[in-house]
Amino acid sequence: MTTLVLHHYDASPYSEKVRAILGFKRLDWASVEMPAIMPKPDLTVLTGGYRRAPVLQIGADIYCDSALIAEILEEVAPTPPLFAAAAAAGRLVAHWADVFLFWKVAPYFVGSNIDRIPDIFLADRAAMWGTKPNRERAAAQVPQMLSQIGVGFARLEEMLAGGDFLVGARPSYADFAVYHCVWFAARSGLDLAPWPRLQAWTARIAAFGQGQRRAIAAADAHAMARTAAPRPVAPEGAGLGDEVAVTAESFGLEAVTGRLVALGPERITLAREADGIGLVHVHFPRLGYVLRRG
Repeated sequence: MTTLVLHHYDASPYSEKVRAILGFKRLDWASVEMPAIMPKPDLTVLTGGYRRAPVLQIGADIYCDSALIAEILEEVAPTPPLFAAAAAAGRLVAHWADVFLFWKVAPYFVGSNIDRIPDIFLADRAAMWGTKPNRERAAAQVPQMLSQIGVGFARLEEMLAGGDFLVGARPSYADFAVYHCVWFAARSGLDLAPWPRLQAWTARIAAFGQGQRRAIAAADAHAMARTAAPRPVAPEGAGLGDEVAVTAESFGLEAVTGRLVALGPERITLAREADGIGLVHVHFPRLGYVLRRG
């Protein structure tokens, strides 16, 4: 199997989701540490501008967004499965975690740690999120975010009354998508003791570990892309061959431009020439991303 390369940084919650899945699937992988803030030239030369963590690289194929990365890891290593039991329900729970719960935890983290966060980090996140950094407002919103997190965690506590995992008797993608939010909240200083089932569940997910990780340099990852060809894709969808741009709907709005080579119901694939590397395919999920032509 071609080397799995994860471009990430240790404090990234969405990266923690993927690292936990790698542990669950007992996979070997290569780690390229990216900066937490821009610029990220070693990453963006591969992605064409996409800046968010994590990014999965397999040869000359670049996969953006943790939700798509989970799908790719399922294809690479179908056992143990992420999506076998109650897959639709699991995806809905995961989407709720990504678009609702995380966006209560992230401002809670910022507000709770505002005195320790440097201006350069706030400015970077302001550019990423489209809001101006304001220390007083960030601190003031902590109680509201905490109340929202409490409601979400109480619902998770109810879900865990029926078993060890959120959807079905075995771990699923829902568990890992929710886990990264709970992990981030705990790292932000939130005590999980009021939700004992959730606290025990968090320990169960963490016990899967992160697989076999080895550090490599960004230059090594670039060499892997340079010496590989993108995997063939089914040429489906309208407008193939057109020059298009893909942007995220919500945050990290840098556009990635390239030639459209596949547009399926779940994925978008662009072909682009990476400086000094050559042809790569950059893949995005349809959900949460906008395709613009012309």
